[in-house]
Amino acid sequence: MDWNGQDGCYVIKIKMGQSEVGMKACFTDLITHMQANKFHVVDLFLKKALEVPIQKQLKVLIREIKQHGEEIDMINKENAGKKLPEINYVKLVRVFLKGDDYAEVVTECVKLNEKQEESKWQWHITDQTSFPFSVEVVGPKTTAEDVYKKVVQDISSIQATFRFKMKIQSKEIKKVKKAVEKLKKDISEITLDEDSNQVVCDATQSQIILVKKELAMYEDLSLSYDMSEDDYAALIYITNDDEWRSHVKQRYVKGKVIFDVEDSNDVSMVATCIKSKLEWLMQLAGTEVIPPSNHSTPLTDLLSEVEDTWPVMYCFLSFDRKRIIIKASSYEQAQQAKHMIEVNLGMVQQGGGRRNRKFASPDEVGPGPVSSPSSTSDLTIRGGTTFKTKEGIKIFVYSTGIGNLKVDTLVNAANRDLMHGGGIAYHISNAAGYQLDKECDDHVRVHGPLHVGTCYSSTAGNLPYKSIIHAVGPMWHSYPHNKKQQCLDDLRKTVVSALQKAESFRFTSIAIPSISCGIFGVPKELCAKEYYGAVIEYSRKSPSSSVREIHFIDKDRGMCRLIQETFEKEFGIKGQQM
Repeated sequence: MDWNGQDGCYVIKIKMGQSEVGMKACFTDLITHMQANKFHVVDLFLKKALEVPIQKQLKVLIREIKQHGEEIDMINKENAGKKLPEINYVKLVRVFLKGDDYAEVVTECVKLNEKQEESKWQWHITDQTSFPFSVEVVGPKTTAEDVYKKVVQDISSIQATFRFKMKIQSKEIKKVKKAVEKLKKDISEITLDEDSNQVVCDATQSQIILVKKELAMYEDLSLSYDMSEDDYAALIYITNDDEWRSHVKQRYVKGKVIFDVEDSNDVSMVATCIKSKLEWLMQLAGTEVIPPSNHSTPLTDLLSEVEDTWPVMYCFLSFDRKRIIIKASSYEQAQQAKHMIEVNLGMVQQGGGRRNRKFASPDEVGPGPVSSPSSTSDLTIRGGTTFKTKEGIKIFVYSTGIGNLKVDTLVNAANRDLMHGGGIAYHISNAAGYQLDKECDDHVRVHGPLHVGTCYSSTAGNLPYKSIIHAVGPMWHSYPHNKKQQCLDDLRKTVVSALQKAESFRFTSIAIPSISCGIFGVPKELCAKEYYGAVIEYSRKSPSSSVREIHFIDKDRGMCRLIQETFEKEFGIKGQQM
């Protein structure tokens, strides 16, 4: 703890402990020093610690202040007959938090404040963004109320400085550059970041109003997100009744959704709403159904019936309106809805379960590959890049379908029961045909469901590969909040297991579609990091493996770009173009 005094105020630098015991010791020292120096007010800027969350830090702080007050009360009682003055100099403790932390704990803090006896001591919590002042007052004050009035008086004349950012239309950069140079005469802390097309300034409210006025005609009121067609369809459907939708117009162009906001004052609000909705969508499980071309059931009625049956369920048509997408709070619920839809469309028999699955016979399948929205008759590579591990294993990342890849084996992102009910598994099952489904059924019936992180190899059926490796990745929502790292470890284990399975058959090349980032809900950026980690782990442990090529593929070009960027960052080199 370091104290630097100046003009009757002290700035306190505390090296906070990373445990509850360490923080308790710091707060005890702080209060002791305040009492010894007759300080009345202290401002604390707390931040998250590795082991002690903000809520816990506040409880430790309150406990220490309360204990201090009780100790002073005992001393005052002992000195009551001696006519000595009260000696509690600690009158006001203020805690400042960052906006996100403040939002998390403010409700709890209000309840705690209501329980305290304000006649003994006062404390309050405030948001750094809305109240960014730090004032320590030292003087012969006798009550917390007097001290607080003094603080309010001291800060009333201070003009707060706020960080302000404005996104600029790229075509207007030259004009904005001239405008910023002009504004610098009155606002010294204003800059134009041409890389991000942003004007950034630290200014007072009146100065910010001036900046907004001068640059309003150049402001970019659009918000852009890389997103797959299915994710876009889900976002638009699920937010249909949200209030923020009335403030925007949206369009989808080549893997990117762009929201045009009507008012600059709404940009931040809309961005927050979209971010919150996207994070929530990532937590939902999902699957899909491809209606038969000859169905007669009105799809709108069927989708409404599903949503009426389950309270937290979303059923809607895909971007191309050829598939029914199902989003639910759990994978099991999504599968129940899928079965209900398939029964109503006459795709499966009533009753469900593995024994009631309706398979096409070998004669019905025919000799050629079964077409699928995710398969391609010819190999089409979009924006591919290559990398190489130190041990010489080549890595390819590109966007394509599942048909006619130049590899020995293809990985299927499967579930434990090998039911192939949604995502890439559904398309592989459709394309491979009867024999693959039968082998998977027989395996589960004899050996039981697969465990997360394990693999099973079956025939490739009508697909042009030596085998299909069914790999069971983890589901994000199946792991409690404090076990998410275990989920990521299991994802890495799944990829390594698939590579080991390929090696056991002496295969030289393997294609791996994205595992666990779809209906299993693991955040895509975390998936990409684990794919890299799995490749490096496998390459180091198996330098002489038969597997010399690993192909990461995905129809979603946004996901491919994310994997490519992650690999470039982790390898420390830019991938070579294919």
